[in-house]
Amino acid sequence: MHYFEGRTFANILEKGKTDPHSYASMNLDEFNRVFVRAIIDIYHNTPHWGLGYETPANAWRRLSRDCSILPPIDPGDRCKIFGTELERTITDKGVASTGIHYDHTDLQRLRFEQQAIPHAPAPKVKIRVSRLDLSSIFFKKGNEWVEAKAVIGIPVGTTIFEWVAARKDWNENNNANTKAKLSTLLAAVRDVRAAGTTAALSAGLGVDRLVAANYDQIEREYFKTSIVDDLNDPVRELVALAIPHNPLDVGVEAFDHIFASEDVLPEREEVHPTEDDSAFAIIKPDDADDGIFFEDL
Repeated sequence: MHYFEGRTFANILEKGKTDPHSYASMNLDEFNRVFVRAIIDIYHNTPHWGLGYETPANAWRRLSRDCSILPPIDPGDRCKIFGTELERTITDKGVASTGIHYDHTDLQRLRFEQQAIPHAPAPKVKIRVSRLDLSSIFFKKGNEWVEAKAVIGIPVGTTIFEWVAARKDWNENNNANTKAKLSTLLAAVRDVRAAGTTAALSAGLGVDRLVAANYDQIEREYFKTSIVDDLNDPVRELVALAIPHNPLDVGVEAFDHIFASEDVLPEREEVHPTEDDSAFAIIKPDDADDGIFFEDL
């Protein structure tokens, strides 16, 4: 990325008095487009001297036949580890997030125990939510995180991006005080998924990490009223997410101002490696130490 101005350098000594912000020449979407293209399309398919002039992509395919590959963590563990932590009040319906109620017997037990104390405030609990699956959340019970399922029929894998896009579309075509029907929102979610407009967001491209303030803003703007569960049939699974020809060229308009709001989260500074540390150095200089092979002592 040393071809672009605005780099932050490897350390403060190299940076000196340079102000990267004043020289910034790329926004986050442009950075992701260039970075993904450089790594996936170019670097992985270019012969590398450190691999005996084999391409990284071919080396991965060759070695993965002989060496086991650790699978990614399951969605539940991902939510417990990386989910956004919120604090919510426990009611007789459980806890609510983005218009969806989640309940568990332990949540109601906590509520009953709190109500048994005279003049005690409404009980609250810490929860963690995943932007990639709204069908369940995890709440803090002692030192453990316990899963609570949605009390309405939210299909597994429904993302926050699809859910907000569906609600935004519904708000634009209905009175703001009218309660949305779950069947209508899920139909819109399926349309959004089939169109592939959330592909880049779901992959984390062009997206800052959602924080508690983002969820508060989403709920204020799109989920002032509750969702009416009008489904009588079992919940249908969502279709596979459609991937457009260039997922970076499409997106969900509802999130443009949420991620851009300076009042919610300061813009994250992108770190660009210096020319000497560039990951795109392919041909080894004659007198350079590659940092991989060591001389015999």
